[in-house]
Amino acid sequence: MAAFDGEFDLFVSVNEPELAANVKSELARALPLARDIVVESGSPANDAIVPFAVQFGERLSKYDVVGHFFLKSDSTGKEGALLDLLIGPVGASSARLAHILQSLRQDAKLIYPDGVAYPVQDASFGTTHKHTLTARLLASHPEFSPEAFPVIHSPNGSMFWARGDCLQTFFKLPVAYADDAATSLLLEDRLGYALERVLPILASSGSGRIYRI
Repeated sequence: MAAFDGEFDLFVSVNEPELAANVKSELARALPLARDIVVESGSPANDAIVPFAVQFGERLSKYDVVGHFFLKSDSTGKEGALLDLLIGPVGASSARLAHILQSLRQDAKLIYPDGVAYPVQDASFGTTHKHTLTARLLASHPEFSPEAFPVIHSPNGSMFWARGDCLQTFFKLPVAYADDAATSLLLEDRLGYALERVLPILASSGSGRIYRI
């Protein structure tokens, strides 16, 4: 985040509530341009994008540009490589980040590292059972039915940049932490996976282009 050369706000979700104060203090020291740093504990069982939607969604909906980044305590080189794509390598200039932000001010509305392509249709059973929660989240938006998107490309590592206006429908999804426990025992049907899939679908309406990098 040190690649930023302008002011920004930062929202951070941590699994252990007792770490929140120390994390906020460390971030404040490392990021002098951060105007507001919000560190809150979420549910340890939830996936990366769940706090983004459930916990911070209403507050983030007021921003012109929003980024989501995910790092674990045991992060691997993969997470670092994805951050390099979206922010730029540590110690490098802010040229990559400046280019992405400029793109969002021009024709881009969503930019994310290309992830897994999920086929929605199953030749024998129609919409595959793996996407039942995805379908439920889209139920109130028939124009975005899963069948209209034969393949869903989700953001790799749950990381992306987006214009705030293209996420308004996403932020208004009726989701809560309890929805994760209420879903199928199928790993692929977890709330985090469903949110990753519906995000580019819901962002597809309106002006602007979606870039997979």
